[in-house]
Amino acid sequence: CTYETSSRGVTLYWYRQYHNGEPQYLMWKQARDWSYTGTPADRRFQMATSETSTELTITGVTL
Repeated sequence: CTYETSSRGVTLYWYRQYHNGEPQYLMWKQARDWSYTGTPADRRFQMATSETSTELTITGVTL
């Protein structure tokens, strides 16, 4: 996911939403201060951020 902002205090959040369901919080991270990260709802979730994008990685996915 990419974004543009002039703000210095950027906090990025990831949610998931199943069909007809409510959004469910996954995790958050400060985009420009890589030391602050919220505790993920599931240890399989990892989040990487930069000054213009964020990426969510989910390990151990099965179908």
